[in-house]
Amino acid sequence: MARSSVESARALFPRREPFRVDVRDAGEEYVISADIPGLRTRDIDVNAKKNRVQIVADFGGAADGRYLRRERESGTKTRTITLPRRINERRVRASYNDGVLRIHARKRRPPRELDIE
Repeated sequence: MARSSVESARALFPRREPFRVDVRDAGEEYVISADIPGLRTRDIDVNAKKNRVQIVADFGGAADGRYLRRERESGTKTRTITLPRRINERRVRASYNDGVLRIHARKRRPPRELDIE
């Protein structure tokens, strides 16, 4: 089966995410680890709603000076992670240590079925 030009382009130029993320199912919660080195906690925002967690990281503004080479990230980068189940938005915790953002998002309990007497 022949590949379309779009599929070929995706194979040659895979989408580059702004930062790497691991998502782990830890039973009662999801644990998300994101490698975002070189920032302060005030440069990172975490938003949680329904079954999505969004991470917004501000790597700094416009370039100052004349660069001969610039490989480090700049600007604002966003990553949205869609989880298999809804989470309890009130039970989301985040910590940032040694360049790694860790988010603990508690799973929402499914609705309980009541016994009818």
